[in-house]
Amino acid sequence: GDWSSDVCSSDLFPSHDIGKEHILTVLRIHFQVDNEEIKRDDNRIEIGDDGSVSVWGNVRMTKPAGGRIPVRFDQVSGWFQAERCFLTSFENFPWSCNSLFVAENDLSSFNKCPAGLLSIDIQNNRFENFTGLDTETLDLIEATGNPLKSLEGLPKTPPEEPLRIGITYRKDLPLLRLLVATEIDILDPRRSYKRFEPVQSILRKYAGQGKRAMFDCQKELEDAGFEENARW
Repeated sequence: GDWSSDVCSSDLFPSHDIGKEHILTVLRIHFQVDNEEIKRDDNRIEIGDDGSVSVWGNVRMTKPAGGRIPVRFDQVSGWFQAERCFLTSFENFPWSCNSLFVAENDLSSFNKCPAGLLSIDIQNNRFENFTGLDTETLDLIEATGNPLKSLEGLPKTPPEEPLRIGITYRKDLPLLRLLVATEIDILDPRRSYKRFEPVQSILRKYAGQGKRAMFDCQKELEDAGFEENARW
């Protein structure tokens, strides 16, 4: 018969420890917990038998790993930061953490993005909309520097808790959906860190009112010459 079916993998590898040792080594090379180096016997880290990593604390990726997260995270009790790491997807991100900082990557889809976040910073990525982002618990969406084509994926009605949203102004971007936010920041694409006041001043008047204020805001934007922005 086929002898390979009789050889159990545990005969070849006496325990999971070899795999776990490798995962710990990768973690120590690429990550810090609470801004400290990861120790060999770090009690803040638990590596499951399936190879997934749970962390009690805040995780920062300090060294890129070929444009991906090199180990599979499960849960992180604090925030998770992976900025300027050439990432193209949320593959291997924790399914649960409290805040996410992934500015300055090449992300364009929220597929596999952690859910239940309090805040997310996706500045300077390649997102064209917010489809797939779990917005239910968010109080901050920092999305400046993305080539947004629509605001699809943002809440349709103002959430119960205050919500702040930051984006960069684009002439052809429908902006009325921002009215679900209680605080709105619209950056001027030509002047770093300056607000695009002609549009921001109008939207801020109606912030947090959602569709109730849509027509009044729409008229003000159109009267000011921002017809393309005056859409939901």
